[in-house]
Formats: sequence, structure tokens, C-alpha cells
Amino acid sequence: MTTNIVDFSKAKKKAEKASRVAAARSKNQKVKPSTPNEIFTEVYEKVVGRWEEYAIKNRLSEYVEARLPKFARAIAPSDYINDLNTISNVEQRLGMKVVVFSPGTATFNSHGWLAGFHRGTDIFSTPPGMVSEANARALNILLWLEFEDAMKGV
Repeated sequence: MTTNIVDFSKAKKKAEKASRVAAARSKNQKVKPSTPNEIFTEVYEKVVGRWEEYAIKNRLSEYVEARLPKFARAIAPSDYINDLNTISNVEQRLGMKVVVFSPGTATFNSHGWLAGFHRGTDIFSTPPGMVSEANARALNILLWLEFEDAMKGV
């Protein structure tokens, strides 16, 4: 028989504590997206979520105006959701290159409008099936602004 008894309870408690600390650190540290597509996915979720919030409140035009830089805003109070001339002026002031698909012109978008922009060789767009061209282009502006800000931080 052996008389030497080894107590592993202290080592076990220490290992459990270390694993809890490591788990807490990993929860607090977000993994930053590294590719333009990953960054756009985060931006898309954020912007579309806010878009839906303001749409429920019927305050989309105010939301768009608040997100625009001052140099891109219209001089007089404007409708940034329904007025295509105002939206076009904003796109020009921002230097955006925009593509718009009407309903039925894209195989994956047979029921609504789609607007998009490109950055380098990557193309990014609004969700398919937007109600109007103006809505698609207004959301596209917001996506572009947020995406450009996110890409500056990379």
C-alpha cells in the first residue's frame, strides 16, 4: 500500500479559475472584421436595424439628414426619402458612384428596387425588394457613409 496521497484539489481550483478568467476575456474582446465584406456585413446590420427603427416612427428623412455630413445636406429642409432630385444631389456631393436596378431587372430581385455602390473591385448593395427607388437610394447613401467610416478605422 502507498502512504503518499497527493491532493489535486488546489491545482484543480486554480485551473478552473484560469479558465473562467480566459472565458471572460474572450467574451469582452470582439473579433474585429478584417475583410471589406465582413466590415460591410456589420455595417449593413447596424444601418438596416436603425432604418427599421426610424421607419416605424415615420422619421426616416430626419434620420438620413442627421447622418449626412453638412456639406452634403440640402440648403433648405428637404425630403431625403421621396425626392429623387435631393437624393441625387447628395450622391453627387458625396462623390458616390451608384447603380440602381428597377424591379425585374436583376434575376434575384424581381419585386422591388435595389441600389448599390462599389469600392475598388467590391460591390455592395441595399437589400433586394426595396419599396421605391428613392428608398433604395437613401438607404444606399447611409450604407456608403457608414462603410466609408468603418473602412477608415481599418
